[in-house]
Amino acid sequence: MSSQMGPRLFDISLRVTYNLHRNTNSYKGYFSGDIRHWDEAAIRARADFMAQQVLDLWPALGQPPLLPPPKEIKPRAVVILGQTFPTRSWRDVAYKTANFVSTWGESFDKIAEQMPSYFSLDQFPAACRQLENGWWMYLNLSSTSVKNLCHRLMVAADIPEDEWQIEENAVTAD
Repeated sequence: MSSQMGPRLFDISLRVTYNLHRNTNSYKGYFSGDIRHWDEAAIRARADFMAQQVLDLWPALGQPPLLPPPKEIKPRAVVILGQTFPTRSWRDVAYKTANFVSTWGESFDKIAEQMPSYFSLDQFPAACRQLENGWWMYLNLSSTSVKNLCHRLMVAADIPEDEWQIEENAVTAD
């Protein structure tokens, strides 16, 4: 069916396009007579006219879409091995996860040494907190970076992935 209709549809499309072009360029005096001034004002008027032609054909294009307000995801708690740790920020998620891992096993020093961008025995110059075991943790991280870091910590500590989760709230941004 498609191969039979192909040339016919092309013919129809060609005629519609030609008529639209012809009508648009001659309607209301645009390009139908002598053009005395083709300056910025005339070009803007022509653009406005063309935009109105499109809106007359497709009125929905002139209406802004009705979108729900954007939502920001905020962490409410981090749950590790059945223990729930309340959080108010992504920094809290990172800090509480690292604190848990630091007390979970005896290998936190090895884990921290493998992540020198995040952990140090010396205080970082900015945005850090000291863990209960004395290590400092860098916390100027995005939510995505926090999630990635926490996942790496869980893997390094041999805590099963399904034993760690973040409880989140969607907050409507104003």
